[in-house]
Amino acid sequence: MEFFKKRVLLYGKKSSVHGLRYLVDENNSYLIKIFWLIPIILSSIGSTYIFIRSYEAYVYNSISFVTETTYLNWNTSFPAVSICEVWYKNKYWERLDKYNLTSKSTLQEYLSETVFFTGQCYTCDKLRDCPDCDRYINLTKNLKEFRYKCEEIFVKCLWNDEPFNCCDQFLPLETEYGICYTINSLHTR
Repeated sequence: MEFFKKRVLLYGKKSSVHGLRYLVDENNSYLIKIFWLIPIILSSIGSTYIFIRSYEAYVYNSISFVTETTYLNWNTSFPAVSICEVWYKNKYWERLDKYNLTSKSTLQEYLSETVFFTGQCYTCDKLRDCPDCDRYINLTKNLKEFRYKCEEIFVKCLWNDEPFNCCDQFLPLETEYGICYTINSLHTR
């Protein structure tokens, strides 16, 4: 036991953990030791909380980040431009009327969160308690029904005062927030 105590004291004196050496120094009063013990405990709790939340985000909501290198084989002086639809209440409520949904129904919240995805789906767990929701849980169909098509987003496109067909040039690009329309990108279809 004495060997273990010496090792802990040596680690505390030589550690880079700020404040730890003040806890193990025999010359410091108990007031100083308590003063340093409090931030060390709070920092440990905070670090543990951040670690757990990061791990949960990785396990349950992981996103893959990679380095983009396709631009190395493509030289352009004009950047890609993307137009993405955000939640548009008029069309959304118009489509919901077709389902005869109340403004606070679980299905209505689910459709709003998945069709206009923001990174979280708080109602996905509630769908177990929604017996009628099964027939509406078709994400591809919902996206097509609730999101605007290219022709509905663009009114008029000009380049050097010359009109052009927007939807011939702004091509669909699937992103984590749904379909965006992008011009001058290698990633569009």
